Amino acid sequence: MRILFDYRPALRHRTGVGEFAHGLATTLQSALGPGDSLALFSSSWKDRLAPGVVPGAARVDARIPVRVLNDAWHRLGAAGVLQAYREAHERRRTR
Repeated sequence: MRILFDYRPALRHRTGVGEFAHGLATTLQSALGPGDSLALFSSSWKDRLAPGVVPGAARVDARIPVRVLNDAWHRLGAAGVLQAYREAHERRRTR
């Protein structure tokens, strides 16, 4: 199984949800079975995902605006599994 983990909450000052996300990614990496892989995802304009932040995990570090990501997630279809740290909601058009 290939797992893409949204690591953005843990990029900066790791408190609260950032510490939880880092701990979850570290634990998940250590529990992977044969043929499984973990990739950490980041899309921050300012903060970069450091190499080796979770040993053994690959990095997907792209500078993509969050608005573009949100639109893509809503238009490209549902994922098999979604783990969100922020409230997941549908986008509404504003006038």
